[in-house]
Amino acid sequence: YGLERILGEEMSLSLLARAMDPTQPAMMTDVVKLLSAICIVGEENTLEKVLDAITTAGEHRATERFSPI
Repeated sequence: YGLERILGEEMSLSLLARAMDPTQPAMMTDVVKLLSAICIVGEENTLEKVLDAITTAGEHRATERFSPI
């Protein structure tokens, strides 16, 4: 139920991606785990959506996409 709800909300992936904060390692680890699970169980284009969300979060912070990871 929870995963379906996340996938159903348009902004959920962006919010999760923005929560990847290296100064909060425990939360960042949980966010990466959630995004990984979403990629595995989501629809065919979910990986692209997750990568877009991570890219957008990086642009918002003016950093490269995977620099927080």
